Amino acid sequence: MAELKRNTPNLLSLFRICAAFAFPAIPYEWRIPVIALAALSEFLDGFLARRWHAVTSLGQLLDPIADKLFILSTVGVLIHEHQVTVLQFILLAARDIVVAIGSASVVWETRREAVPHLKPRWSGKIATTFQFALLFILFTDYSFKEPFLSLTIVLSVVSAIDYLYAVLHRRFDPVDVDQRPIDRYG
Repeated sequence: MAELKRNTPNLLSLFRICAAFAFPAIPYEWRIPVIALAALSEFLDGFLARRWHAVTSLGQLLDPIADKLFILSTVGVLIHEHQVTVLQFILLAARDIVVAIGSASVVWETRREAVPHLKPRWSGKIATTFQFALLFILFTDYSFKEPFLSLTIVLSVVSAIDYLYAVLHRRFDPVDVDQRPIDRYG
């Protein structure tokens, strides 16, 4: 049972990665249920990892990758179907691009020591929530999709700026980049 608890959050992230790759081939009538399952798995993986004390380095990498892949895959479908423009896509993906580049640069510079300190930021959680809500709206026929799309773009850009600030100022990493953590046991 302990092994299942330890692996469940990562399996939920893997589900989103698989759903991201499968989404372009999913029949239209299955899209909303798949988006709902992906949104639920996005909430549950973090919640269960914290509740069951099952936070792992792998999970800290998989979770944001799964979110970004799923959002990018679904928005890619929307571009293909002319529901979203390429410019809107770039603005929606601004945060994801900044996070990916920033995280890669931090890991490159500090190796794996910084991975546990790459914590989600509130701006990113809010932007991700709005992105998933936007997917529901864009795959249905609601009249308020333009204002919600604009709001989500603004939140994504603000989150991108927040992440960029955090990466440039190392607000996530209490360890000085030039120094290695003190080995208290060695």
